[in-house]
Amino acid sequence: MKFDGILLVSDMDGTLLTEEKTISKENLEAIRYFRENGGKFTVASGRVYQSLESYFDELTPDIPVISHNGGVIKNPATNEFLYAKRLFGNYKEVVSDIHKKYPWLGIEAFIPEEILFFTDNPYVRKHINDEKIFPDNKIDWHSLEEETPDWCKVLMAAETHEIDMLEKDIPPLYPQYSFVRSEDHYFELLPHGVHKGSALTELLNILKISPDKCYAVGDNMNDKEMLAVAGCGIAVANANQGLKELADVVLPVTCEEHVIKAVVEMLDKGTI
Repeated sequence: MKFDGILLVSDMDGTLLTEEKTISKENLEAIRYFRENGGKFTVASGRVYQSLESYFDELTPDIPVISHNGGVIKNPATNEFLYAKRLFGNYKEVVSDIHKKYPWLGIEAFIPEEILFFTDNPYVRKHINDEKIFPDNKIDWHSLEEETPDWCKVLMAAETHEIDMLEKDIPPLYPQYSFVRSEDHYFELLPHGVHKGSALTELLNILKISPDKCYAVGDNMNDKEMLAVAGCGIAVANANQGLKELADVVLPVTCEEHVIKAVVEMLDKGTI
C-alpha cells in the first residue's frame, strides 16, 4: 500500500485542531484514508493524556500517543504508560522562587494522571476551558508547599509580554531543567532533555520505524525538536516564525484549512 511504513505525527492545538478546538471532517477523512492505505497516525501534544482522550472517539488511535509535551507516551489500546519522565531535584523550590519573583503567574503542575492547580489567573482559566476535562470547573487548588506526587512538568501562564520576560530571564538561572514556550500565554518547565523530540525518538524505537519514514507537523516552538527528529518536519502556514525557519516544509494552510488533509494530499502526490 502507498503509505506502508510511514508515520505521520501531528501536534494538536493550532495544527490538527481548529481555533474552536474541534477536528474538521476533512482532517478525519484524510486520517482514515492515510491509515487505510498503510500509514500510521498519532498525535504529540502539550496537553495531558486525559485531555487527549476526549478526542479518541473521533481519532480512534491504534498506536501510542505523546502527551505532556513529550513527558508521557501512553498506549490507548492497553491503557499502559510506555514512557513517563518526571522532574527531579529541587524543582518545587525553583517553582516557589519563580512565583515569589513573579506573583502574577498562574501555575499548574502535571503528573501522568492529572493536573494540579496552584495559582489562578485568567490564562489558567483559559487552559482549564481548553482542556475540557474538568466538569463545571470544579478545581481542587493546592499550595506550592504541600506534599504532592512528583511532577512531569510545570505550566506558567500569563500575559504575552510577561511570558516574553520569563522566556528571556528564567532559563539561564536553572540550566538543570528544560524550558519551552508552548503558546503565547504559556511557558513550561520540563525535565532536562525532555521534549516532543525525545518522546518521538522513543516512539520510533517502540514502533521500529526509521526517522526518515516519519513526517511531523506543528505550529509552535514546543514542536521544534519533534520536527528536527522527523525525516520531514512540517510547519503550518501561520506557525511561529522561528519554527517555519527550521521546518523542511511550510504548508500553505492553517489549522482552519485542514492541515492533515493538506499533508496527506502532498504525500499522495509525492510532493513531500
